[in-house]
Formats: sequence, structure tokens, C-alpha cells
Amino acid sequence: MQDWNCAQDIAGIPLTAANYTHAVEILKTLFGWPKLVAREHISALWKAPACREMTMQGIQILVDELMKHLRCLKALDKEPYTGHFPVSEALMPMLREKFSPALQSAWDLKVGSDDDFKKFLQFAQRHAQRSPRPWKTASESLRRESNTEPSRRNRLTSNGITAAVLRRLLRQGGRRSIWNINN
Repeated sequence: MQDWNCAQDIAGIPLTAANYTHAVEILKTLFGWPKLVAREHISALWKAPACREMTMQGIQILVDELMKHLRCLKALDKEPYTGHFPVSEALMPMLREKFSPALQSAWDLKVGSDDDFKKFLQFAQRHAQRSPRPWKTASESLRRESNTEPSRRNRLTSNGITAAVLRRLLRQGGRRSIWNINN
């Protein structure tokens, strides 16, 4: 089996939405195994990290990541939104959990029990754009409050360590060794 570099194989194709399907077709032709590739994208959806910041940017990063894998599935002729039991519907309960409880509750109040993942992602984007401040879970609030400012003792300790390192450098080689640290 020959070792190929995927990036080199599609390097000449401009990165646009119009060329996305073409690039995937080239990679499918070169590397084959579309079922394995589809499984990897489903696995990536499953393993996608939860939204770290319930801000417009944080939500958009998660939505973009999920949409990337859903578009790849579509390009592999694995339509995630159609069929008797679509992938998006099967993954909806788990993927919802990657968003804040506040966003999930807002979805439940607005839509009810609809398991349309495409609509949920659009809802999350609209909700993020209207939200002036970040949503925080209780654990995030406690963590941020406890880490606001280092105590005076910790500041003195870190300053003491810095001073000790500088003293040692001066003793070892004088001023010249301090300026040559990065060289």
C-alpha cells in the first residue's frame, strides 16, 4: 500500500463550498473505504467535545464542527437527514447534551419533542446571536469565582521563585548568561 498525503492530493482545489464535494470524491477515489470513512465521521460526531463557552463564538465553534461531519456524511452519500431512521435523529439526544441546559430548555419550550437536528443547530445559532452575555453552568460559575485573583501569598511565592531563578543565573554566569538564555 502506498503512503499518500491527503493534503497534497487536493491542494490545487480552491477551498470553497462548491468544490467540497469534488474534493471528497477525489479522496474517495484515491483512498476508497467509504463505509470506514462514514463510521469515522459518525464517531467524530459522537466524540465531539461539549461546548466550552456558551457564548456566540463557543456555540458557533461547536455547530461548525458538527456541521462539518454532517456535510462529509452527505458527500459520502450517507444523507444524515433522510431515510427511515436518519443519523441526525439517532444522534440528537446525545448531541443535544453538548449544549448548555439553558439552551436545551429553551429548545424544549419552543419546539417540544422534535428531533430534527438541523433545526436544533439553526436554533442554537439564532439563540447565540441574540444572547448578549455568556450562559454559565453552576460549576463554571463556582470555578470562575474561586479562580478570580491569586492570593497575596501565591503572588509572593511566584515572585520569590522568579527571583531565586534570577539569583542562580547571576551566580552561575553573571549578567551575560541572563541575556543568552534564548540564544
